[in-house]
Amino acid sequence: MPCSFGFSSRPPTPAHTTNDIVVHLPERSVLFAATFARYYAKLHQELGSPTEWTIVEVGAGEGYFAAGVLETLQRRFPKAFSATRYIIDEVSVDSQSRAEQKLARFGEQADC
Repeated sequence: MPCSFGFSSRPPTPAHTTNDIVVHLPERSVLFAATFARYYAKLHQELGSPTEWTIVEVGAGEGYFAAGVLETLQRRFPKAFSATRYIIDEVSVDSQSRAEQKLARFGEQADC
């Protein structure tokens, strides 16, 4: 039976609850994304601060992680942000559509 929500068999939610145990999804954490943004900015610098470079996220879901990374780069690491092209690869048409809406504010930096 094909899944209409990517690899998950149920619609996306902020957290899944099972037997009173809440599992938080790390891709929705601002701190998780900010940590990676800081790593990407450091990597950008270590690579000699190229004028263009690409980050590819496979299985990007609705784009929460991408938005967090791009927001942090834009705010704290503008040189790395201006050089970044962030591409997301998402199999779910619904999630991809939501990601496009969420990342539209980043213009050419984000490619869904």
